[in-house]
Amino acid sequence: MTTKNFFIFQAILNTSFGLGLLLMPQMLVDMYGTQKSDVSGTFDLVARSYGTLLTSLGIMAYLMRDTKPSLARYFYLLGTSIAGLLVTGVHLKAIFQGVENNLAWLIVLSTSIIMVWSGLLVSKEDKKALE
Repeated sequence: MTTKNFFIFQAILNTSFGLGLLLMPQMLVDMYGTQKSDVSGTFDLVARSYGTLLTSLGIMAYLMRDTKPSLARYFYLLGTSIAGLLVTGVHLKAIFQGVENNLAWLIVLSTSIIMVWSGLLVSKEDKKALE
C-alpha cells in the first residue's frame, strides 16, 4: 500500500475511464445506463469534458508516483479522498434511482478503494516534511 502503487493504480483507472468518456461517450452510456439515450449536444460536451479531466488526473497521478512527501502531495491525496467520497455518493444515488445499471457498482468499488487508500496515505504522511 505504498504511495507509488496508489498513484499507479489511480493513473490506470482515471486514464482508462477518462479516455473512454473522451473518445467513446456513447459506448459508456450504453454500458452503464439503464435507459437508452443518445449522446448529443450538451451531454456529449459534459462527457468529453469529464473524460478530459479524468485523463489529466490520471497523467498527473502517474507523474507523481515517485514524489517525496510534500505539502502538494499531502493535499493531492486529501483532495482525492474527498473527491472519492463525493463521486461515490453521486454514483450510489444514480444506481438507486435506476439511472445506472449494476455495472456501475464497479465504479463505486474502484472509487471507494481510491477514497480509502488515499485517506490512509494522508494519515501516514510525514508531518515534518509538510512544514
